[in-house]
Amino acid sequence: GGAVMTLDDADQPWVLYTIPPGDWLDAFALVVDADRVYWLTHDLATFTDRLMAAPRAGQGTPAMLGSAAVPFATTTRRMRADADALYWGYAGGQVFRAPRAGGRTDTVVASADGLGDFVLAAGGLFFINRDAGGSLRRVDALGGAPTLVAADVGARFALEAQHDHLVATSNDDRILAVPLAGGTPLTVVDGDVGSAAGLAVDDLEVFWATTATAAAGGAVRATCTPPALAGGR
Repeated sequence: GGAVMTLDDADQPWVLYTIPPGDWLDAFALVVDADRVYWLTHDLATFTDRLMAAPRAGQGTPAMLGSAAVPFATTTRRMRADADALYWGYAGGQVFRAPRAGGRTDTVVASADGLGDFVLAAGGLFFINRDAGGSLRRVDALGGAPTLVAADVGARFALEAQHDHLVATSNDDRILAVPLAGGTPLTVVDGDVGSAAGLAVDDLEVFWATTATAAAGGAVRATCTPPALAGGR
């Protein structure tokens, strides 16, 4: 089961929708826009994932927009949205797409190497391909053959887009920026990155969240955004 929740005007938790027994709400796949909230549920009996949508005010019946049959052991990496569709991806290497209005679910990415993260930018879907070198690749948002953006950059778990660059955590304790069109990586942060799986970037700062053991805890860190990523600021 599970629940989709928000905070009310007094900052108190409030349940919007309850997930029925037999389904499992995926906490790594949640998107909110001006009108609706979107989430992913796993059907434990059929290994089917369902993309659900409902009014963000907590009124009405949730509707299924799309579904995909995937191995239960596959970990969800991310859900994202553009003006037309919702996208969700798995560590096993798949990214699926379903229209906001509901309809056919299409496969956008199917990588045998595995998926680190993905982001939508400039009409394309960019993703971390978990090959030996940790490459960055691009595919059209509707699907097609992926193209290489940058090879052997050690990209790992987290990916964001900032103006005309991709920003990614690497497996050598760094945060890198690579032009969307490809080119030489820029080191944004060198050290204290660890296995960061959370990343946020704007024109002022770069934030990342590192994970650690339960005893050591974790940390959220930040640094100033370099001029190359600041949109001319």
